[in-house]
Amino acid sequence: MTGATQQPVTGLYVGDVVHRRFSPKRHKLEYRIFSLFVDLDSINELSQKSWLFSVNRLNFISFHDTDYGDQSRELKSYIRSEVKSHYPTLEIDKIFLLTMPRVLGYVFNPLSVYFCYDSKDALQAILYEVSNTFGQRHNYIFKTGESKSQKHQHECSKVFYVSPFLEMGLRYKFTITNPGQSFLLAIQATKDADIVMNAAQTMTFSELSDKNLARVFLSIPFMTMKVMAGIHLEAFMLWMKGVRLVPNTWPVDKVTRFIRDQGR
Repeated sequence: MTGATQQPVTGLYVGDVVHRRFSPKRHKLEYRIFSLFVDLDSINELSQKSWLFSVNRLNFISFHDTDYGDQSRELKSYIRSEVKSHYPTLEIDKIFLLTMPRVLGYVFNPLSVYFCYDSKDALQAILYEVSNTFGQRHNYIFKTGESKSQKHQHECSKVFYVSPFLEMGLRYKFTITNPGQSFLLAIQATKDADIVMNAAQTMTFSELSDKNLARVFLSIPFMTMKVMAGIHLEAFMLWMKGVRLVPNTWPVDKVTRFIRDQGR
């Protein structure tokens, strides 16, 4: 999993998430998470080999189709269609998803990432599926091109409401590495030339097995509930520091909307 065209491997990523806010008030939030990295073609087979992991039914750790996309069709077909609607010439063969699973039936995923590969296992596109606490989702889609680099950077305008303390009209800069033994995803939000917020995941890979699932379940219990609790605690702390509220004007009848990259 170290080469740009080396075959991606299903597994677990375990690591830390750090949010740092710089403006208008300084604030920091840090927590530990684990994520699944799974081939959408073989996810059902994984559940047949595991006692602790299931698909579309309750277990210690589970994956549910209804947590992703818009439920209009099978998830892989949906993601491929969305990518090709913006980049019709791309060959999309395999799609891997990096996401937090349900733990004891509960999940909130602020961000899930789809890695789209061609038949030669070359990464062609990345789709970031962003969710807010109001039950709305939005996709940012980027082409990775012919680059052999292990690191990719994308920029676009922030057009989706994610937080009552993060204003619209900001600029996002994504930095992401190819999934390998280590993995980095960083998002920087800027206003003009000033950094408003940084968020980063730094994670390491391990095999997806019942032994490792049990280890992360016991070492990071109630992970997804803690993520939601942390988001609300952060909001309370920012409110106590006097950060003004930004109203949600995202259309209530549009649960999922999409944007292509801004060409930068």
